[in-house]
Amino acid sequence: MNAVSHFFVGEPQGATPFVPRWWGLVAYAFYALHAGYFLAHGRPSDLLWGCHMATLGIGTGLLFRSPVFNGLGVLSLVFGTPLWILDFATGGEFFLTSMGTHLGGLALGIAGVRSLGLPRFTWAKLVALTAFLMWISFLLTPASANINLCQGPPTGWEDKFPSYPLFGVIVLGAAALQFFLAELALRWFFQPDEPKGFRRFLRDLHVFGLAGLGLGALFVSFAPLAVLWPTLAWRNHLSLTAGRLCSRLALYLCGVKVEYSGLENLKHPAILTFNHTSYLDFLVNAELTGTRCLVFGKRSLARLPIVGWAWAIGGHPLIQRDDREHWQVQLDRTERLLSEGYSTMVAPEGRRSPSGELLPFKKGPFHLALATRLPIVPVVIKGGAALLWERRSSIPGTIEVRVLPSVSTEDWKTETLDEHVDAIRSIYLSELEGSPVLNGSSRS
Repeated sequence: MNAVSHFFVGEPQGATPFVPRWWGLVAYAFYALHAGYFLAHGRPSDLLWGCHMATLGIGTGLLFRSPVFNGLGVLSLVFGTPLWILDFATGGEFFLTSMGTHLGGLALGIAGVRSLGLPRFTWAKLVALTAFLMWISFLLTPASANINLCQGPPTGWEDKFPSYPLFGVIVLGAAALQFFLAELALRWFFQPDEPKGFRRFLRDLHVFGLAGLGLGALFVSFAPLAVLWPTLAWRNHLSLTAGRLCSRLALYLCGVKVEYSGLENLKHPAILTFNHTSYLDFLVNAELTGTRCLVFGKRSLARLPIVGWAWAIGGHPLIQRDDREHWQVQLDRTERLLSEGYSTMVAPEGRRSPSGELLPFKKGPFHLALATRLPIVPVVIKGGAALLWERRSSIPGTIEVRVLPSVSTEDWKTETLDEHVDAIRSIYLSELEGSPVLNGSSRS
Protein backbone atom coordinates (compact mmCIF):
# COMPACT_ATOMS: atom_id res chain seq x y z
CA MET A 1 0.00 0.00 0.00
CA ASN A 2 1.52 3.36 -1.07
CA ALA A 3 1.66 6.40 1.20
CA VAL A 4 -1.27 8.20 -0.43
CA SER A 5 -3.54 5.17 -0.17
CA HIS A 6 -2.43 4.57 3.41
CA PHE A 7 -3.27 8.19 4.32
CA PHE A 8 -6.73 8.30 2.75
CA VAL A 9 -7.84 4.65 3.11
CA GLY A 10 -5.73 3.04 5.82
CA GLU A 11 -4.82 -0.56 6.48
CA PRO A 12 -7.15 -2.78 8.57
CA GLN A 13 -5.66 -3.62 11.97
CA GLY A 14 -8.67 -4.53 14.10
CA ALA A 15 -9.14 -6.83 17.07
CA THR A 16 -11.85 -9.02 15.53
CA PRO A 17 -12.55 -10.76 12.20
CA PHE A 18 -13.83 -8.57 9.37
CA VAL A 19 -17.47 -7.59 9.51
CA PRO A 20 -19.38 -8.51 6.34
CA ARG A 21 -19.04 -5.96 3.56
CA TRP A 22 -22.82 -5.79 3.17
CA TRP A 23 -23.01 -4.01 6.52
CA GLY A 24 -21.77 -1.02 4.55
CA LEU A 25 -24.89 -1.27 2.39
CA VAL A 26 -26.97 -1.13 5.57
CA ALA A 27 -25.31 2.17 6.46
CA TYR A 28 -26.04 3.44 2.94
CA ALA A 29 -29.66 2.34 3.41
CA PHE A 30 -29.92 4.37 6.64
CA TYR A 31 -28.72 7.44 4.75
CA ALA A 32 -30.99 6.75 1.76
CA LEU A 33 -34.09 6.47 3.96
CA HIS A 34 -33.29 9.74 5.70
CA ALA A 35 -32.44 11.39 2.40
CA GLY A 36 -35.73 10.22 0.93
CA TYR A 37 -37.62 11.94 3.71
CA PHE A 38 -35.86 15.28 3.24
CA LEU A 39 -36.14 15.16 -0.56
CA ALA A 40 -39.86 14.37 -0.30
CA HIS A 41 -40.30 17.45 1.90
CA GLY A 42 -38.24 19.78 -0.27
CA ARG A 43 -35.25 20.07 2.05
CA PRO A 44 -32.26 18.72 0.10
CA SER A 45 -29.79 20.93 1.96
CA ASP A 46 -30.35 18.88 5.13
CA LEU A 47 -28.53 15.99 3.48
CA LEU A 48 -25.25 17.80 4.11
CA TRP A 49 -25.49 17.67 7.90
CA GLY A 50 -22.29 16.16 9.27
CA CYS A 51 -23.99 13.23 11.02
CA HIS A 52 -25.75 12.21 7.82
CA MET A 53 -22.54 12.41 5.81
CA ALA A 54 -20.81 10.42 8.57
CA THR A 55 -23.11 7.49 7.88
CA LEU A 56 -21.99 7.55 4.25
CA GLY A 57 -18.39 7.47 5.46
CA ILE A 58 -19.10 4.46 7.66
CA GLY A 59 -20.84 2.68 4.81
CA THR A 60 -17.86 3.32 2.53
CA GLY A 61 -15.44 2.18 5.22
CA LEU A 62 -17.25 -1.09 5.83
CA LEU A 63 -17.88 -1.81 2.16
CA PHE A 64 -14.29 -1.19 1.09
CA ARG A 65 -12.68 -2.11 4.45
CA SER A 66 -11.19 1.33 4.92
CA PRO A 67 -10.43 2.12 8.58
CA VAL A 68 -9.93 5.82 7.73
CA PHE A 69 -13.38 6.33 6.17
CA ASN A 70 -15.05 4.32 8.91
CA GLY A 71 -13.09 6.17 11.60
CA LEU A 72 -14.03 9.58 10.20
CA GLY A 73 -17.70 8.59 10.36
CA VAL A 74 -17.51 7.15 13.86
CA LEU A 75 -15.69 10.11 15.40
CA SER A 76 -18.12 12.49 13.70
CA LEU A 77 -21.11 10.65 15.16
CA VAL A 78 -19.52 10.46 18.60
CA PHE A 79 -19.52 14.27 18.47
CA GLY A 80 -22.80 14.79 16.65
CA THR A 81 -25.13 12.20 18.20
CA PRO A 82 -25.21 13.81 21.69
CA LEU A 83 -25.94 17.17 20.03
CA TRP A 84 -28.76 15.54 18.03
CA ILE A 85 -30.23 14.09 21.23
CA LEU A 86 -29.90 17.43 23.02
CA ASP A 87 -31.58 19.20 20.10
CA PHE A 88 -34.78 17.15 20.00
CA ALA A 89 -34.84 16.83 23.81
CA THR A 90 -35.06 20.63 24.04
CA GLY A 91 -37.86 20.94 21.50
CA GLY A 92 -36.07 20.53 18.17
CA GLU A 93 -37.30 18.48 15.23
CA PHE A 94 -37.28 14.70 15.48
CA PHE A 95 -37.47 12.38 12.49
CA LEU A 96 -37.77 8.62 12.89
CA THR A 97 -35.36 8.06 10.00
CA SER A 98 -32.69 10.07 11.83
CA MET A 99 -32.37 7.22 14.32
CA GLY A 100 -30.88 5.14 11.52
CA THR A 101 -28.22 7.69 10.59
CA HIS A 102 -27.30 8.52 14.18
CA LEU A 103 -27.80 5.40 16.31
CA GLY A 104 -27.68 2.78 13.57
CA GLY A 105 -24.70 4.41 11.90
CA LEU A 106 -22.85 4.72 15.20
CA ALA A 107 -23.43 1.05 16.04
CA LEU A 108 -22.18 -0.06 12.63
CA GLY A 109 -19.21 2.25 12.87
CA ILE A 110 -18.14 0.95 16.28
CA ALA A 111 -18.41 -2.58 14.90
CA GLY A 112 -16.16 -1.38 12.10
CA VAL A 113 -13.60 -0.04 14.57
CA ARG A 114 -13.53 -3.46 16.26
CA SER A 115 -12.96 -5.10 12.90
CA LEU A 116 -10.81 -2.59 11.00
CA GLY A 117 -9.11 -0.61 13.74
CA LEU A 118 -8.78 3.17 14.00
CA PRO A 119 -5.63 4.79 12.52
CA ARG A 120 -3.77 7.45 14.50
CA PHE A 121 -4.57 11.08 13.74
CA THR A 122 -7.94 10.29 12.21
CA TRP A 123 -9.20 13.05 14.50
CA ALA A 124 -6.98 15.61 12.76
CA LYS A 125 -8.22 14.57 9.33
CA LEU A 126 -11.78 14.92 10.61
CA VAL A 127 -11.16 18.47 11.87
CA ALA A 128 -9.99 19.46 8.38
CA LEU A 129 -12.94 17.63 6.80
CA THR A 130 -15.40 19.32 9.17
CA ALA A 131 -14.04 22.76 8.30
CA PHE A 132 -14.35 21.90 4.59
CA LEU A 133 -17.93 20.65 5.05
CA MET A 134 -18.88 23.88 6.88
CA TRP A 135 -17.44 25.88 3.98
CA ILE A 136 -19.32 23.79 1.38
CA SER A 137 -22.52 24.18 3.41
CA PHE A 138 -21.98 27.97 3.50
CA LEU A 139 -21.67 28.08 -0.30
CA LEU A 140 -24.48 25.66 -1.25
CA THR A 141 -27.23 25.91 1.36
CA PRO A 142 -29.65 28.71 2.31
CA ALA A 143 -28.68 30.85 5.28
CA SER A 144 -31.96 30.07 7.05
CA ALA A 145 -31.09 26.35 7.22
CA ASN A 146 -27.75 26.99 8.99
CA ILE A 147 -26.50 23.56 7.95
CA ASN A 148 -23.52 22.44 10.04
CA LEU A 149 -23.73 25.82 11.83
CA CYS A 150 -22.12 27.37 8.76
CA GLN A 151 -23.96 30.68 9.20
CA GLY A 152 -23.71 31.17 12.95
CA PRO A 153 -24.79 29.89 16.37
CA PRO A 154 -28.04 27.95 16.72
CA THR A 155 -31.22 29.80 17.56
CA GLY A 156 -31.11 31.27 21.07
CA TRP A 157 -27.32 31.43 21.26
CA GLU A 158 -26.72 34.46 19.01
CA ASP A 159 -26.11 36.95 21.84
CA LYS A 160 -23.36 34.77 23.34
CA PHE A 161 -21.18 34.88 20.21
CA PRO A 162 -20.94 38.41 18.76
CA SER A 163 -18.87 37.33 15.74
CA TYR A 164 -19.00 34.23 13.57
CA PRO A 165 -15.21 33.75 13.32
CA LEU A 166 -15.05 33.44 17.12
CA PHE A 167 -17.96 30.99 17.09
CA GLY A 168 -16.38 28.96 14.28
CA VAL A 169 -13.08 28.70 16.12
CA ILE A 170 -14.84 27.58 19.30
CA VAL A 171 -16.92 24.98 17.43
CA LEU A 172 -13.92 23.54 15.61
CA GLY A 173 -11.81 23.62 18.76
CA ALA A 174 -14.44 21.79 20.81
CA ALA A 175 -14.96 19.29 18.00
CA ALA A 176 -11.21 18.70 17.69
CA LEU A 177 -10.90 18.02 21.41
CA GLN A 178 -13.81 15.57 21.36
CA PHE A 179 -12.54 13.86 18.20
CA PHE A 180 -9.10 13.48 19.83
CA LEU A 181 -10.47 12.07 23.10
CA ALA A 182 -12.85 9.73 21.26
CA GLU A 183 -9.99 8.40 19.12
CA LEU A 184 -7.87 7.78 22.21
CA ALA A 185 -10.72 5.97 23.95
CA LEU A 186 -11.63 3.78 20.96
CA ARG A 187 -8.02 2.89 20.17
CA TRP A 188 -7.41 1.97 23.82
CA PHE A 189 -10.61 -0.02 24.16
CA PHE A 190 -10.26 -2.00 20.92
CA GLN A 191 -6.55 -2.79 20.96
CA PRO A 192 -5.95 -6.15 19.16
CA ASP A 193 -4.58 -7.95 22.21
CA GLU A 194 -5.82 -9.57 25.40
CA PRO A 195 -7.40 -6.88 27.60
CA LYS A 196 -6.19 -6.58 31.17
CA GLY A 197 -7.19 -4.67 34.27
CA PHE A 198 -9.75 -1.92 33.87
CA ARG A 199 -9.81 -2.32 30.07
CA ARG A 200 -10.71 -5.97 30.51
CA PHE A 201 -13.50 -5.01 32.92
CA LEU A 202 -14.92 -2.51 30.45
CA ARG A 203 -14.60 -4.95 27.58
CA ASP A 204 -16.39 -7.68 29.52
CA LEU A 205 -19.09 -5.21 30.51
CA HIS A 206 -19.63 -4.22 26.90
CA VAL A 207 -19.57 -7.82 25.62
CA PHE A 208 -21.90 -9.24 28.26
CA GLY A 209 -24.15 -6.18 28.15
CA LEU A 210 -24.69 -6.37 24.39
CA ALA A 211 -24.96 -10.16 24.47
CA GLY A 212 -27.53 -9.89 27.26
CA LEU A 213 -29.57 -7.40 25.25
CA GLY A 214 -29.39 -9.70 22.25
CA LEU A 215 -30.44 -12.71 24.32
CA GLY A 216 -33.33 -10.81 25.82
CA ALA A 217 -34.51 -9.57 22.43
CA LEU A 218 -34.36 -13.08 20.98
CA PHE A 219 -36.23 -14.58 23.92
CA VAL A 220 -38.96 -11.94 23.79
CA SER A 221 -39.29 -12.55 20.04
CA PHE A 222 -39.24 -16.36 20.04
CA ALA A 223 -40.93 -17.34 23.32
CA PRO A 224 -44.43 -16.17 22.23
CA LEU A 225 -44.04 -18.18 19.02
CA ALA A 226 -43.26 -21.28 21.07
CA VAL A 227 -46.42 -20.76 23.11
CA LEU A 228 -48.62 -20.19 20.05
CA TRP A 229 -47.73 -23.60 18.57
CA PRO A 230 -46.38 -25.58 21.50
CA THR A 231 -45.34 -28.87 19.85
CA LEU A 232 -41.90 -30.22 20.75
CA ALA A 233 -40.72 -30.17 17.14
CA TRP A 234 -41.69 -26.51 16.77
CA ARG A 235 -40.22 -25.47 20.11
CA ASN A 236 -37.01 -27.34 19.37
CA HIS A 237 -36.71 -25.73 15.95
CA LEU A 238 -37.22 -22.26 17.43
CA SER A 239 -34.64 -22.85 20.15
CA LEU A 240 -32.04 -23.99 17.60
CA THR A 241 -32.71 -20.99 15.36
CA ALA A 242 -32.47 -18.57 18.29
CA GLY A 243 -29.33 -20.38 19.44
CA ARG A 244 -27.64 -19.87 16.09
CA LEU A 245 -28.48 -16.17 16.04
CA CYS A 246 -27.33 -15.67 19.62
CA SER A 247 -24.14 -17.66 19.04
CA ARG A 248 -23.18 -15.57 16.03
CA LEU A 249 -23.69 -12.39 18.04
CA ALA A 250 -21.74 -13.70 21.05
CA LEU A 251 -18.82 -14.94 18.94
CA TYR A 252 -18.67 -11.65 17.09
CA LEU A 253 -18.67 -9.64 20.32
CA CYS A 254 -15.90 -11.84 21.70
CA GLY A 255 -13.84 -11.40 18.54
CA VAL A 256 -13.82 -15.13 17.87
CA LYS A 257 -13.65 -16.37 14.27
CA VAL A 258 -14.74 -19.93 13.52
CA GLU A 259 -13.28 -21.86 10.59
CA TYR A 260 -15.45 -24.85 9.63
CA SER A 261 -14.28 -27.72 7.45
CA GLY A 262 -15.77 -31.06 6.48
CA LEU A 263 -19.34 -29.74 6.47
CA GLU A 264 -20.08 -32.12 3.61
CA ASN A 265 -19.82 -34.92 6.22
CA LEU A 266 -22.63 -33.46 8.30
CA LYS A 267 -25.79 -35.52 8.19
CA HIS A 268 -29.06 -35.73 10.10
CA PRO A 269 -30.43 -37.60 11.93
CA ALA A 270 -27.22 -38.62 13.65
CA ILE A 271 -25.39 -38.58 16.97
CA LEU A 272 -22.95 -35.68 16.85
CA THR A 273 -20.09 -35.94 19.35
CA PHE A 274 -17.54 -33.25 20.18
CA ASN A 275 -14.52 -32.78 22.42
CA HIS A 276 -15.44 -30.36 25.19
CA THR A 277 -12.82 -27.81 26.21
CA SER A 278 -14.70 -24.55 26.89
CA TYR A 279 -18.09 -22.83 26.99
CA LEU A 280 -17.37 -21.61 23.48
CA ASP A 281 -17.98 -25.16 22.19
CA PHE A 282 -21.75 -24.69 22.42
CA LEU A 283 -21.54 -21.45 20.45
CA VAL A 284 -19.53 -22.94 17.58
CA ASN A 285 -21.66 -26.11 17.55
CA ALA A 286 -24.87 -24.13 17.07
CA GLU A 287 -24.21 -23.99 13.32
CA LEU A 288 -24.20 -27.80 13.09
CA THR A 289 -27.48 -28.72 14.77
CA GLY A 290 -29.84 -28.64 11.79
CA THR A 291 -33.56 -28.17 12.40
CA ARG A 292 -34.29 -30.98 14.90
CA CYS A 293 -31.58 -31.69 17.42
CA LEU A 294 -31.37 -32.39 21.16
CA VAL A 295 -28.32 -30.76 22.74
CA PHE A 296 -27.19 -32.27 26.03
CA GLY A 297 -26.32 -29.88 28.84
CA LYS A 298 -25.81 -30.03 32.58
CA ARG A 299 -28.79 -29.54 34.84
CA SER A 300 -27.43 -26.35 36.41
CA LEU A 301 -28.08 -24.59 33.09
CA ALA A 302 -31.75 -24.49 34.06
CA ARG A 303 -30.89 -21.89 36.71
CA LEU A 304 -29.52 -19.43 34.14
CA PRO A 305 -32.02 -16.74 33.11
CA ILE A 306 -33.04 -16.86 29.44
CA VAL A 307 -30.42 -19.48 28.45
CA GLY A 308 -31.82 -22.08 30.83
CA TRP A 309 -35.39 -21.20 29.94
CA ALA A 310 -34.65 -21.53 26.22
CA TRP A 311 -32.93 -24.89 26.83
CA ALA A 312 -36.00 -26.17 28.65
CA ILE A 313 -38.49 -24.76 26.13
CA GLY A 314 -36.57 -26.48 23.31
CA GLY A 315 -36.87 -29.86 25.02
CA HIS A 316 -33.11 -30.35 25.29
CA PRO A 317 -31.96 -32.92 27.87
CA LEU A 318 -30.42 -31.53 31.06
CA ILE A 319 -28.53 -34.12 33.05
CA GLN A 320 -27.16 -34.42 36.58
CA ARG A 321 -23.74 -36.05 36.37
CA ASP A 322 -23.86 -37.87 39.71
CA ASP A 323 -27.48 -39.04 39.40
CA ARG A 324 -27.45 -42.26 37.35
CA GLU A 325 -31.21 -42.70 37.60
CA HIS A 326 -31.80 -39.24 36.13
CA TRP A 327 -29.19 -39.93 33.45
CA GLN A 328 -31.07 -43.08 32.42
CA VAL A 329 -34.41 -41.27 32.25
CA GLN A 330 -32.92 -38.65 29.91
CA LEU A 331 -31.22 -41.29 27.77
CA ASP A 332 -34.48 -43.25 27.42
CA ARG A 333 -36.36 -40.09 26.40
CA THR A 334 -33.63 -39.11 23.94
CA GLU A 335 -33.58 -42.62 22.46
CA ARG A 336 -37.30 -42.39 21.79
CA LEU A 337 -36.97 -38.99 20.10
CA LEU A 338 -34.01 -40.14 18.02
CA SER A 339 -36.20 -42.87 16.60
CA GLU A 340 -38.61 -40.11 15.53
CA GLY A 341 -36.02 -38.34 13.39
CA TYR A 342 -34.17 -36.10 15.84
CA SER A 343 -30.40 -35.79 16.05
CA THR A 344 -28.48 -35.24 19.26
CA MET A 345 -25.27 -33.43 20.14
CA VAL A 346 -23.31 -34.61 23.14
CA ALA A 347 -19.81 -34.45 24.60
CA PRO A 348 -18.77 -38.07 25.29
CA GLU A 349 -16.21 -36.86 27.86
CA GLY A 350 -19.15 -35.78 30.04
CA ARG A 351 -17.53 -32.52 31.15
CA ARG A 352 -15.05 -29.87 30.12
CA SER A 353 -11.39 -30.83 30.10
CA PRO A 354 -9.37 -28.67 32.54
CA SER A 355 -6.23 -28.95 30.43
CA GLY A 356 -7.72 -29.23 26.96
CA GLU A 357 -6.55 -32.86 26.79
CA LEU A 358 -9.06 -35.49 25.75
CA LEU A 359 -10.70 -37.14 28.78
CA PRO A 360 -11.98 -40.74 28.95
CA PHE A 361 -15.30 -41.23 27.14
CA LYS A 362 -18.56 -42.06 28.89
CA LYS A 363 -20.63 -44.84 27.35
CA GLY A 364 -24.01 -43.07 27.39
CA PRO A 365 -23.86 -41.62 23.87
CA PHE A 366 -22.65 -44.94 22.49
CA HIS A 367 -25.50 -46.84 24.12
CA LEU A 368 -27.78 -44.44 22.23
CA ALA A 369 -25.98 -45.32 19.00
CA LEU A 370 -26.29 -49.03 19.76
CA ALA A 371 -30.02 -48.71 20.45
CA THR A 372 -30.92 -46.46 17.49
CA ARG A 373 -28.28 -47.56 14.93
CA LEU A 374 -27.81 -43.91 14.01
CA PRO A 375 -24.39 -42.96 12.64
CA ILE A 376 -21.92 -41.12 14.85
CA VAL A 377 -20.53 -37.89 13.39
CA PRO A 378 -17.33 -36.84 15.22
CA VAL A 379 -16.83 -33.07 15.52
CA VAL A 380 -13.31 -31.99 16.45
CA ILE A 381 -12.83 -28.54 18.02
CA LYS A 382 -9.40 -26.93 18.24
CA GLY A 383 -8.51 -23.63 19.89
CA GLY A 384 -11.42 -23.08 22.26
CA ALA A 385 -9.50 -23.89 25.44
CA ALA A 386 -6.74 -21.43 24.58
CA LEU A 387 -9.27 -18.62 24.17
CA LEU A 388 -11.36 -19.14 27.28
CA TRP A 389 -10.23 -21.67 29.86
CA GLU A 390 -9.21 -20.05 33.21
CA ARG A 391 -10.78 -16.79 31.99
CA ARG A 392 -14.28 -15.54 32.65
CA SER A 393 -14.38 -14.09 29.15
CA SER A 394 -12.74 -14.95 25.87
CA ILE A 395 -9.94 -13.24 24.00
CA PRO A 396 -10.03 -12.66 20.25
CA GLY A 397 -8.81 -15.58 18.19
CA THR A 398 -9.74 -18.42 15.88
CA ILE A 399 -11.40 -21.76 16.58
CA GLU A 400 -11.14 -24.60 14.10
CA VAL A 401 -14.10 -26.97 13.79
CA ARG A 402 -13.77 -30.06 11.64
CA VAL A 403 -16.64 -32.44 10.90
CA LEU A 404 -15.26 -35.92 10.25
CA PRO A 405 -16.86 -38.65 8.12
CA SER A 406 -19.65 -40.45 9.93
CA VAL A 407 -19.09 -43.79 11.61
CA SER A 408 -21.71 -46.46 10.92
CA THR A 409 -23.14 -48.30 13.94
CA GLU A 410 -25.23 -50.82 12.00
CA ASP A 411 -23.05 -53.77 12.96
CA TRP A 412 -22.28 -52.73 16.53
CA LYS A 413 -22.81 -55.31 19.28
CA THR A 414 -23.21 -54.90 23.03
CA GLU A 415 -20.30 -57.18 23.84
CA THR A 416 -17.91 -55.14 21.67
CA LEU A 417 -19.13 -51.69 22.74
CA ASP A 418 -15.90 -50.90 24.60
CA GLU A 419 -13.93 -51.49 21.42
CA HIS A 420 -16.19 -49.13 19.47
CA VAL A 421 -15.83 -46.44 22.14
CA ASP A 422 -12.05 -46.79 22.02
CA ALA A 423 -12.10 -46.60 18.24
CA ILE A 424 -14.07 -43.33 18.28
CA ARG A 425 -11.76 -41.89 20.93
CA SER A 426 -8.75 -42.90 18.84
CA ILE A 427 -10.15 -40.82 15.98
CA TYR A 428 -10.15 -37.77 18.25
CA LEU A 429 -6.66 -38.48 19.55
CA SER A 430 -5.38 -38.73 16.01
CA GLU A 431 -7.03 -35.46 14.97
CA LEU A 432 -5.86 -33.58 18.06
CA GLU A 433 -2.29 -34.86 17.91
CA GLY A 434 0.10 -31.94 17.79
CA SER A 435 -2.58 -29.47 18.90
CA PRO A 436 -1.02 -26.66 21.00
CA VAL A 437 -3.84 -27.06 23.49
CA LEU A 438 -2.86 -30.67 24.21
CA ASN A 439 0.78 -29.97 24.96
CA GLY A 440 -0.13 -26.92 26.99
CA SER A 441 1.93 -24.40 25.04
CA SER A 442 -1.00 -22.08 24.35
CA ARG A 443 -2.39 -21.90 27.82
CA SER A 444 -1.71 -18.92 30.04
